[in-house]
Amino acid sequence: MTTSTRHRWGEKVRFGNYKSEKQCTRCELVMVSRHESEGGRAVHWKEYWRDEELISRDTLPLCDARLEAVPA
Repeated sequence: MTTSTRHRWGEKVRFGNYKSEKQCTRCELVMVSRHESEGGRAVHWKEYWRDEELISRDTLPLCDARLEAVPA
């Protein structure tokens, strides 16, 4: 079995105009995108969460494909 290190993102869920989330269907990693204003300029950043634990900010972790279907 070959596993990919690429995420397979599900549908984007928006929370107003300033926050959205997408979940990887392979490893359950959640990407949170935020858009805010700081001192009059637009600020954008991403966070990566799994099991309600912050995994990384700004750097996308590799997909571990732990939910990938195993061929029979």
